[in-house]
Amino acid sequence: MFSPLTQRTIQCGLRAFLAFCTIAATSFAHGQALDSVDVVSRGDQTELIVHFLPRVQYLRHAPVDYGKSVRIYLQFVGLGVEARDYLLPVTKHLPKTENSPHVTISYPEPDRSLLLSFEAPVRYAVRPGPDGRSISILLTAKPKE
Repeated sequence: MFSPLTQRTIQCGLRAFLAFCTIAATSFAHGQALDSVDVVSRGDQTELIVHFLPRVQYLRHAPVDYGKSVRIYLQFVGLGVEARDYLLPVTKHLPKTENSPHVTISYPEPDRSLLLSFEAPVRYAVRPGPDGRSISILLTAKPKE
């Protein structure tokens, strides 16, 4: 059939082609990072659990505990995970509940933060989720008058 030299040449060419296809496919793999949002009510508190596809590390948020919006800064962690791979913008709207106002969640913002905008000012606490792929925002209902 083919000489050993020709066979080696074909194998090397095929390996190079497959390596090129793998690199090209991963460099064009852009998608959304924000996966889903769970809403859990517990008494006078509502917990929003924002799930991400890649693993995330919570860095900080501002303002600290009260406002009409909160910006949450995080970074993606894991081998070969880059923020630029997840730049597809996503906006989710959560309806008003008995204990929480209407919430709009947007990611990524121009500063690459996660933005939660509330219909009315709320008191909240932000913390990383236990699974490494989520951020938890605990909303406290304002006292009934």
